[in-house]
Amino acid sequence: MAGSRDTQTPTMRHTQGEHNRFQVLSTPSGNLSPKVGQYLVRVPRKEGQGVKWIDDWLEPAPIEQREVVVKPVDEVRLERIRKSAARRRGGVWEMDCFHSPVPVEENGERPYYPYTFLWVDYTSTRVLNIHLATSSEHMTEFSERFLKLLESLKWLPKEIRVQNEELFKVTKPITSQLGVKIRLVNRLVAVDAARASLERFLA
Repeated sequence: MAGSRDTQTPTMRHTQGEHNRFQVLSTPSGNLSPKVGQYLVRVPRKEGQGVKWIDDWLEPAPIEQREVVVKPVDEVRLERIRKSAARRRGGVWEMDCFHSPVPVEENGERPYYPYTFLWVDYTSTRVLNIHLATSSEHMTEFSERFLKLLESLKWLPKEIRVQNEELFKVTKPITSQLGVKIRLVNRLVAVDAARASLERFLA
């Protein structure tokens, strides 16, 4: 992900199950760790039939680098999109992908935070579309939802702005074929406004 990250918030890897979780107690800003890069956490230890929580200094799991799979574009489909938008070209869109601010629970299963896809018109700040990903292959799903949005609106913007490097990589083959410029930027002003509005609505 491009953009700033909160380096003061430790992220601990955990597995599912009540007895395999880390509870963060503090960060280096409040305690001196015995080793650089360690964080004070509470760790479960099984004792007999129960579990005892103890304090320990641990290092966060390394960030996993995901490989972005860029699928071949459907040139016939893109040609149809290009023709349908022949009379409506121009403007700037912003689009982003992020975890939903509220969890989703399906069929009584454990709640999770799905990826949210958001497309916003930069000039009017109007939300063009919002979609919650339903699969683990969210980047592939994003490409499909993007194409469907273009087909629905029959509109090709002059420029699209993203701050997510993965989105840039999966969208670039599509925009290149359609003659739409795509830029990787540090901040998405219209998306930020839309996200703030969404979070207020869901609060």
